Amino acid sequence: MSWNSQMVIILRDMIFDTDPSAYTYTSGRLEQVLVNAAYWVYTNLDFAQTYNIDVENVAISPDPTEDPVDYDFVTLVCLRATCLVLGSEMRTNAMRAVRVTDGPSVIDMTAVSQNMKPLYDQAMKNFDQAKLAYQVGENNVGKSVLSPYGTDMIIPYQGNYYYGAR
Repeated sequence: MSWNSQMVIILRDMIFDTDPSAYTYTSGRLEQVLVNAAYWVYTNLDFAQTYNIDVENVAISPDPTEDPVDYDFVTLVCLRATCLVLGSEMRTNAMRAVRVTDGPSVIDMTAVSQNMKPLYDQAMKNFDQAKLAYQVGENNVGKSVLSPYGTDMIIPYQGNYYYGAR
């Protein structure tokens, strides 16, 4: 599978567009969003791999989902694309926010955009945390590095002290 298959699937899950019988966005539109996000991520962060991001032709090369998979790049691009989509939805819903009162009847659509804001804020927070983790050298966000090296230390545990390696 190529980036425009795998990353679209990841992005669909992140924006909750998972019903194949009624997708909100076409795969082509999500590919455009992913390329725009990739352009932003690649120009603002340093990666070991050199990528060519062609916004006009909707292309990313080399494919970050092929061996060796660049998990950091894929994760950061999908998180940024999520922010772009949710930000767009929030703006669209805010533009459609109306309140109509006709006698005792009230139609209030203002809460729709207000309810989108926490989703957008959380997506931005997730992206910012992942970006910071990548920038400070915690590459492979979500993975841990286990090492045989450690320092001797005294470990306090329930009032007792144990001497051991960390």
